[in-house]
Amino acid sequence: MFLPQLTRRDFLSGLLGAGATLAGCRQAADPDRPRSTATSTPGTVVMRDDPDFELWRTSMPWQLWKPDRQPDSIVRPESIDELAAAVQLARDKGWRITSRSGGHHVWGAMLRDDGMLIDMSRFREVRIDPEQGFADVGPAVWSDRLNRALAAEGLAFPVAHCASVPMGGYLMGGGFGLNGDEWGAMACFSVLEADVMTADGELLTVGPDQHEDLYWAVRGAGHGFPGIVSRYRLRLYPAPQDVRESVFVFPAGRLPEVGDWLRSAAATGMPNTELMCLLLDNPDAGPDAPPAMRKLCIARPVVFADSSAEAEQILAPLTAHPLAGEALFTNLLQPNTMQGLLEGSIDLRSGFGFGRYAVDTAWTNEPADALATVAAEFASAPSPKTHVVVLIKGNSELPEATALSRLTDTWIGSYAVWDRAEDTAANVDWLRQTSAALKPFAAGHSINELDAGVDPGKIERSFTPEAWARLEAIRAERDPDGRFHGFLQHT
Repeated sequence: MFLPQLTRRDFLSGLLGAGATLAGCRQAADPDRPRSTATSTPGTVVMRDDPDFELWRTSMPWQLWKPDRQPDSIVRPESIDELAAAVQLARDKGWRITSRSGGHHVWGAMLRDDGMLIDMSRFREVRIDPEQGFADVGPAVWSDRLNRALAAEGLAFPVAHCASVPMGGYLMGGGFGLNGDEWGAMACFSVLEADVMTADGELLTVGPDQHEDLYWAVRGAGHGFPGIVSRYRLRLYPAPQDVRESVFVFPAGRLPEVGDWLRSAAATGMPNTELMCLLLDNPDAGPDAPPAMRKLCIARPVVFADSSAEAEQILAPLTAHPLAGEALFTNLLQPNTMQGLLEGSIDLRSGFGFGRYAVDTAWTNEPADALATVAAEFASAPSPKTHVVVLIKGNSELPEATALSRLTDTWIGSYAVWDRAEDTAANVDWLRQTSAALKPFAAGHSINELDAGVDPGKIERSFTPEAWARLEAIRAERDPDGRFHGFLQHT
C-alpha cells in the first residue's frame, strides 16, 4: 500500500504544516520589541535610492516569490508618535500608504509601486486582563506569542494556524483560527475594539459605540481598510484542557464523499471541533504507484475538549460513519495542545511553509461539484508541495457589525507551492486553471487570499453587494484623498 511510512509525529506535523497555509507560514526568530520612544520623527526611514533598500524591500513579504513592485520608501515606526509622523511625512511627500504587520499576504499586498510602506513589526505589546476576559495586542504579535501568554492565564483565542502569523492582516481579513467555529466563527468577530491611525494622522479608538463605521470595517475589510491598526482588543475564551487530533486518509478522488461526510457530521452538532480536509501528494508513491494512490485526501478533525472522554464522545458521529472504516489509514484522538498545533506548523520536516506561494480561494454553496472539480484539477498540479485546504464550517453565523460578509459551510483554498523561480509560470497557470474551473461554483472569496490578477472582480465578490457599497462609502469618507493604496488589483 502506497502510504506515508512516517512516524505519527512526522505525519501529523506534515498535515499541520499544510493546514498552516491558511494564513501563510515561515520559520523565523521573533526579535524583542525595541523600546518605544515618543518623538516627532517617523522612525527608521529607508528610501528607494538607499544601498540597503532592496534588502528591506525583499524582506517585507515572508515567502520566496517577491513581487516586482517598488515603493518610494519603507518606514518602521516604534511608537504611536512615530507612526503619526510617518503618516504626516507621506502627506507632505504626496505618497500613498500601505502597511505591513508580518508580510504574510501571499500576493504581497503591502508592496506597491510608489508611495510609503509602513512596517508595523515593532508593535508587539500584549496586555491581558483575565478578569475582564480581554487582551490588548499589537498588530505584529505572533500567534505563537499570544497563545503562550494566554495559556499561562488559562485562556485562549482563535489564533492563526501558523505560529509566526501576526494578528494585523490576519484579523483584518477575517481569520480562520484554531477552534474558530466555537470561538466566534471567524477570529475578527472577536475584535472588541481597535486603535486606528487615520489618513490625517489622527488616532481613533473604534468600537461598537464609537466610530462604528471603522469598527465595522476593521472586522473583515482586508487590505482595503482606510487606516492603520496599532492595537486590537480581543475577546478571550477558556483554554481547552484536552486537544485531540485525528486523521483519516483516502485517495484524493474521494474528496467529495469525505466533504459530505464531514458536513453531515457538522450538521448534527460537533462542538469544539475543527473539520479540515487536505489534498496532498503522497510522499511514498513511487513511479509504479497506481494513479489513485499518488494524491491523498486527508480528513483531519481536531477536538478542543476538556477531557479525553469528552473528545471521544464529540468525535463519535465521525467514527461511527461507514466511510470512516474505508480509510486507507486512520490515527484517532492523538493528544496534542494548542501550542503543539502551532509548533507543528513551522516544523521543517513537514516541507510546508517554505518556498514560493500563490493562492486563490472560494466559498461555495455547491460543495459536491466544487470538491469534485478541485480534486480533478489537483491531479495535474505540477509541484509536489502544492496542496488544497478545505474547511467545513459548523458555524457560519454572521454578526451584524462586520465587513466580512461571505461565509458558507465550505471553503476551499488552493495553494500552489514550488521551489525554483523557473517553475513560477507553470504553477501560477495551474492555480488559475483551477480557479477558472471552480468559478461556476464560487459564492465568493476570502479577501486575504485571492488572486485578482486575471479577475479583479473577485475583490468585490468577497463581500455581499450591500457590504461592498458600505465599504466603498466608508473609504470615500474616511480617506477622501486616497492616501491609502486600497485593494491590490494586479499581481
